[in-house]
Amino acid sequence: MRIYVVRHAQPNFDGIGNVDITRFSPKDPELTPKGIDQAKCLAEALYAKGFNGPILSSPYRRALETAHYTAERCGVGFEVEPEFQEIAMVKGLPDFDGMTAEAIEQEFDEASCPDGFVYPWFKRGVETMEDVKARISSLLNRILNLYSYHKELLLVGHWATVHACKEVLLKNILTEDFVEPPCWNCSLSMYEFDTEKQLSQFELFDSSHMPDAMITSNNYLKL
Repeated sequence: MRIYVVRHAQPNFDGIGNVDITRFSPKDPELTPKGIDQAKCLAEALYAKGFNGPILSSPYRRALETAHYTAERCGVGFEVEPEFQEIAMVKGLPDFDGMTAEAIEQEFDEASCPDGFVYPWFKRGVETMEDVKARISSLLNRILNLYSYHKELLLVGHWATVHACKEVLLKNILTEDFVEPPCWNCSLSMYEFDTEKQLSQFELFDSSHMPDAMITSNNYLKL
């Protein structure tokens, strides 16, 4: 089984305010035009690989929109996965309502929400990276048990959840001198498992499916 993990495309943070958006987003913005182009590049790259789903996406709009373009291009559906949502590092945040299951399924033809989808779905701060790793570890165990009959799967999330996947899956591999590429918007990681559910190979944060001028980390351009 092969699990692809991608960070969402560039979100539009115009008018958000003075919150440090490199660390935490208090709102639920849509993608920028560049973010849409990034998501389409990702979709084309996965289509070229013959990807046929399924897809699990964070319920944040920027992740849902990113998932939508791959689902549309590859002719598959995607399911909303609340456990893959953004980290909530500030007390009292997120400070938005978020999309209901009905709103998600109405806006995105390919989307479905699981039975028992609880609204509001967002985590409230304060949440640490260890908290995120704990929920991601549980999610990955569930994926390996419930989706193991699939050839491949795509997870669409955020900087924190993408890194939590890396930390959980590579905990016995990563060393202090391990050098990893930056985790740009729409950078794609891959983890492959053998029939015994043991990790056999991996690739981290590949952004080669996008031209350099399109590479960003939220509102920051690649230098």
